[in-house]
Amino acid sequence: MAKDDREKRLEYARGLIIQNPEWGKDRINKQVKARFGVGLRRIDVARLKDTLLIGRPKARTGRKSIAALLGEELITPERAATVGFDEAYMRLRSAGFIDMEIRNIFSAGNTPVLFTTEPFKAMLKSRRKWFRSRIKSGWSKGQVISAIRKYYSVEKRSPFDFLRREYKPPLRVDFKVYREAARKRAVREVKTLYKR
Repeated sequence: MAKDDREKRLEYARGLIIQNPEWGKDRINKQVKARFGVGLRRIDVARLKDTLLIGRPKARTGRKSIAALLGEELITPERAATVGFDEAYMRLRSAGFIDMEIRNIFSAGNTPVLFTTEPFKAMLKSRRKWFRSRIKSGWSKGQVISAIRKYYSVEKRSPFDFLRREYKPPLRVDFKVYREAARKRAVREVKTLYKR
């Protein structure tokens, strides 16, 4: 009987979290307590929030984006590097990265520069696509998180593997091919000049 009651409380809390992702643990627990007469442990509510909100942005902190701050000249470009962590955290979280991965990315040096690179944007896009495809194929969010953790159970794996995968080195053209293309362009330009 008590287990059924707990499941009902958990289900009610799930509904509250989905409807109000910005609510904190205490506010959710207060609503559960008001309805059932007894609440849940804070850790249970925290776990529910983590599993339910992965792939969605967490509640906004009220900070403006880096671009907005720079546009309004509220900060200097040098200061933008330290302000960008909040925005980067929310972008990573909404793409489906778990806290362990985010902490690992933030622990690397020169991360603010990383957040503005094309490979970083491509990494977010590919993770979001991977995450959504798993959910569409019937996986639960818990199964997705388990798959992510299982990936890191192998030694020497890190979130930077995904970034490396998205890095595309600059295209190098063979000198002979370049020279031939330049010769053809020059011939076309000469012919165009003499047609006039």
